[in-house]
Amino acid sequence: MSETSLSRRNTAILLASTAASIGGAITIYAIWRWRMRQQAAHDVAHHLRDANSILQACYEKIREIESQLPEIGVVLNEKPSREKRGRGRRRTSSRVKDDV
Repeated sequence: MSETSLSRRNTAILLASTAASIGGAITIYAIWRWRMRQQAAHDVAHHLRDANSILQACYEKIREIESQLPEIGVVLNEKPSREKRGRGRRRTSSRVKDDV
């Protein structure tokens, strides 16, 4: 083989290796991004599921309170009997003797 053909062969091998390395790096990056997006979608679904369960618990509590409103209304309508208090203030006086 001539020196020119060896040089071309080495250049072709070098370019093919470089292209394969770049292609591999791009593939690894694409897989990594895809997994990150899948994880983000899973996290959002998990948070939505948590929010939905919280809302469901709130609605159940609201229904429970609504069912107890008639009982609460009866208790609120009853006025407690209070003893009438005197409106005057209690005053104390102390006499001071004048020093003359």
